[in-house]
Amino acid sequence: MTQKFSSSTTSLLILLSSLSLATSSALNPRQSLTPPAACDVIPTWEVTSFSWHNTSDNLDCADESGVPYVCFNSTPSGLVACDGNLGACDECGVYGCSTGLPLQPAGYGPPDNVSVSIPSVSGYGGCFESNPQLVHRYEVGDGVVMCGGTAYHINFYGDSNEAISTGHIDFAPVSSWDCTNGSTIRASGSVDFEITCSWDAGNNATCVIPVNETVVIPLLSYTID
Repeated sequence: MTQKFSSSTTSLLILLSSLSLATSSALNPRQSLTPPAACDVIPTWEVTSFSWHNTSDNLDCADESGVPYVCFNSTPSGLVACDGNLGACDECGVYGCSTGLPLQPAGYGPPDNVSVSIPSVSGYGGCFESNPQLVHRYEVGDGVVMCGGTAYHINFYGDSNEAISTGHIDFAPVSSWDCTNGSTIRASGSVDFEITCSWDAGNNATCVIPVNETVVIPLLSYTID
């Protein structure tokens, strides 16, 4: 028989938690569930590294609205962006989001990107998403962050408009863990956490977890088979 357990908060509590960030430097963590003793084998889900670059003028290949036709030059090390207004280019008139083209065409800023590491679970130690990137293009800061194969991903949501803001991670690993009684447990969780953001002269934001802060994703639901 499959046993399912979950813990959740109401929409009102989530809203109040987000609003409290304006006056508090830390977020109250949600209470983690403790599985039965035989299945209390899941490692701590600590986010050991996090960095989010939200740029002001990246080429958006997730939405693909208003994507330009671009120019590039071929070099021994690969294709590089070329500004056709400044001189001749090797190739022009190519759709800007075509696979294999430079990710920062002339006139655009660097790509948005986010990196997250949850190394205690195999496959989630190097989660990374960029827009644009060659494949699996998603809006950075508004959902999917790939961690390897298509089955390995997390969701990250954030707001980089304030110096102190909130990030949110949903974590539902494909991994399962063997209980000592022969059963198997799968689990998921989520966390709201504080991020601090700064901006360069081009209004490109960089957001990180504050120094000396620890972010642990609580276990909020599990299934035992």
